[in-house]
Amino acid sequence: MTQMIRWGVLGCAGIAIKAVIPAIQSSRSGRVTAIASRDPKRAEETAAAFGIAKAYGSYETLLADADIDAIYNPLPNHLDVPLTIKALEQGKPVLCEKPIALSAGEAMTLAAAQKAANLPVAEAFIARHHPQWKKAQALVAEGWIGEARVIQTIFSYYLDDPRNVRNQANIGGGGTVRRRMLRRQHGALPVQCRTLAGDRADGTRPRLRYGPPRERTARASRGPAARLHLLDAAHPFFSGLDDAIANMKAIDALFRSATTGRWEAP
Repeated sequence: MTQMIRWGVLGCAGIAIKAVIPAIQSSRSGRVTAIASRDPKRAEETAAAFGIAKAYGSYETLLADADIDAIYNPLPNHLDVPLTIKALEQGKPVLCEKPIALSAGEAMTLAAAQKAANLPVAEAFIARHHPQWKKAQALVAEGWIGEARVIQTIFSYYLDDPRNVRNQANIGGGGTVRRRMLRRQHGALPVQCRTLAGDRADGTRPRLRYGPPRERTARASRGPAARLHLLDAAHPFFSGLDDAIANMKAIDALFRSATTGRWEAP
């Protein structure tokens, strides 16, 4: 018999309400049994809507609940590492929304805490696990489209509310998803990055280049441009926190390049 995992959810984020909580509640192996919000009323309303037994007015109270087996953390980006570490300290494994950290340093701090706790920590990043992305990666690797010389991606939506967390750079607003999807499709990790235009690295248009003898370029369409030199595709593409750390190193390098105007190594 499959053990039923009792999940606690930190916050009432849209992705939790629209996607993750319904998925857990309809699964055969898990149930959300507690939810917390800094707004107790919102926690209570969400709990009532999904049949969740407990609603807490603080994250720490939920983390201390001995009847919770695992934590889902969809909080704003700047709270990902601190609350995930607190969950580990309470003996609870964590599924944390992307990006799992604001910098490579933060990601490495989390990795150290995960190792000390000896508990699972996973980044909820759909492109790593979705069958569509896995199939696309396999087709490229098998040569179905020939030698990959250029990949161009477009990801956009309209959001002009300055109060939205996605538009607040000081708490991690901005995006890293497209850069990682490009890296994943190439099956390689960056070794050098450069921001080519503008003074912002949160909407970069990355260009990914393979080394000799041939050069291949992947380019995304929005924001200041950036180039990433990559290792040969024979190098393994890491997963879990190794992947998160590698991703944040590339992002850190883009931010540095936006300031220095030079190539920067992750």
